[in-house]
Amino acid sequence: MRSQSALLEKIQVDYEVACERHPFGELAIDIYRVAQPEALLDEAALAATHTTVPWAPYWAEAWDAAHAMAQQLVHRDLQQIELLDLGCGLGITGTVAAAHGARVFFADYAPPALLFAELNCLPWRAACQFQCVDWRHDSLERQFELIVGADILYDRADIPHLDRFWRQHLAPEGKVLLGDPNRPLTNELLEMLHSLGWQLKTTRYPRLAGGRDFRLVQAELPASRRDDLPSPEESAKMHS
Repeated sequence: MRSQSALLEKIQVDYEVACERHPFGELAIDIYRVAQPEALLDEAALAATHTTVPWAPYWAEAWDAAHAMAQQLVHRDLQQIELLDLGCGLGITGTVAAAHGARVFFADYAPPALLFAELNCLPWRAACQFQCVDWRHDSLERQFELIVGADILYDRADIPHLDRFWRQHLAPEGKVLLGDPNRPLTNELLEMLHSLGWQLKTTRYPRLAGGRDFRLVQAELPASRRDDLPSPEESAKMHS
């Protein structure tokens, strides 16, 4: 297990780091993040520093949806459940889940995200695993009782891949939990998921710091629909 100083040293080779303490339920947790994420998100900086990297630096932002989802997770019984934090970014949601007793698998396409996630969940590191994952192609060869994704619905082309990935990795009676800052496009993406057989239950919460309402969407598949994958033609239609 890498120490805090070793992780910080490795991260600080490429990124200036800031740390803020946030309350989640009865716990206050130190969250490490990129000090100036807007610099990475700037198009000029992206072109200059990430021309050969296949992932965009969206992971670097401490998104409001991740905080809001984490605040809702503390009200659930997470003791010893197998949880996948998919597209974990800085690992805020998974860290809070681990702090409340879950065994968490952190997955992201961007290696730096996993370093920050490991740093953030260090006090609960023994219950955590980390892996670079491309949900379009990869298989973890295991299943989870809960798959969480904070602000990961923003591209129509992802829906067939997420549909297949979730079907493959959800345990029987498992659930997907999605946090979203109420983007208009997400309504369309949720309709796509519904058309694929997912049963969706939406709960809305007060506005986030950025001014948008936050919604938590729980997605489940009836047992009769678990093997009902879209045909290649249907997938191609979704991409259009």
